[in-house]
Amino acid sequence: MLRHEGKSSLINIGVSMYRKWSKTLLIAISTTALAFGIPNSASAQMSESLNDLLGIAVQNYMQNIEDAYGYPYSNLTEAYLNTLLQSNDQENQQKALASSQAASDLVCFQESSLDIVSASVESSILSSEAIDGAVQVAVLETKTIESHSSDGSTITRYDGETEDLTSIWQDIHILTLSTSSEDSYTVISDQLVDYSEYLQTNDPVAFAKKHSKGQNLFGVDSDLPYSNSDSIPDTQYENDLPNDASPQPRATQISEGRMLRYVDTWTTGPVDSFNPEYPIFSSGGNCTNFVSQAVHEGGQALVPYNFLTKRSASVWSYDTAANDSSWTWSSADYNHQFMLNHSGSFATADSPFVAPIGSIIYYDWIDDDGANNPDGAFDHANIVVGVSNSGIRYISQKSPLRSNMPYNEFIFNAVAQGHSAINTSVLKIDY
Repeated sequence: MLRHEGKSSLINIGVSMYRKWSKTLLIAISTTALAFGIPNSASAQMSESLNDLLGIAVQNYMQNIEDAYGYPYSNLTEAYLNTLLQSNDQENQQKALASSQAASDLVCFQESSLDIVSASVESSILSSEAIDGAVQVAVLETKTIESHSSDGSTITRYDGETEDLTSIWQDIHILTLSTSSEDSYTVISDQLVDYSEYLQTNDPVAFAKKHSKGQNLFGVDSDLPYSNSDSIPDTQYENDLPNDASPQPRATQISEGRMLRYVDTWTTGPVDSFNPEYPIFSSGGNCTNFVSQAVHEGGQALVPYNFLTKRSASVWSYDTAANDSSWTWSSADYNHQFMLNHSGSFATADSPFVAPIGSIIYYDWIDDDGANNPDGAFDHANIVVGVSNSGIRYISQKSPLRSNMPYNEFIFNAVAQGHSAINTSVLKIDY
């Protein structure tokens, strides 16, 4: 998400209901917070044999997580997992860490009236570094959860009602591994970290833009600060820009079905692939970039921009050839201004917990310095893609990938990553 100056009306979300769940998750986090500054794997001095051992250890840990989804509840209680964690056996500690992930997901899905039927957990190592006799490994973890209604309630999506749901999401974890024997490692700490902060700190090489949806891409994005190469002075804001005389797309008829079909296509296909017909930003903004794509595919007309009007809240467009866009296209805060005041297609809704399908939810959870402190400017955006008749909302987004994720699971992950204070604004399609 790109950040710019600006004030917006906010709706505060209380996160106290997630505190009890965070106790279980905290078992998976060491008492000493791990630094986010893991170097790029290309610069990490690891022998080939050690990298092989780390790969095997991480794979075993992911298998432990998968297995834990099938454990009886008695094996996932906080007391039981804490006992395992405090044992002298490193394999028991790893089992506790892995089980705590499954436990938190099971709680969130149960609160959404869903039973987890099956789960798969895949990973790729992003970087590794030896520190004080242990090894810290940054891992991109991808979970695919198959679930079924536990109370007969159905979920309304763009393509009808269903009792079955496939949810996919990605996160970055910093794993600390220690030697358990001469030729093996076990995970002794698992820290879920903010996706964007890891990317910003480590400045990994941005993913290459592919020209086929069949390519699997790692979506470098999220809340990275905006890097503007234009020479417009920083003191020049929207009110100082020339008036854009182009007609505004008032009363545009948004097709909810086309909009949500697009979201579904690009979040449930090859994991986190991107549409090559649109820009892909290595400096941040792909979450809002994706929201804009979906709204445009739903029928919202473009409002062309130029060099001087790029920052105006009344324009909204993109340039794939130049890999560029107006700020309203890729900045969550500016996008909110355009959709509310200039699109003619959206109106405010009361809360994420009552948002209609097709709504856009905007989040303010960091300040200009990247601290977890809402400051009145939106940092992130996603889309409500499903609503159950028991009142549960489901969201999808890009960077990091979330597909058909229960809203309480989304909030739980955000809180676990440090976003303990979250303000939101919701815009619904104005028919």
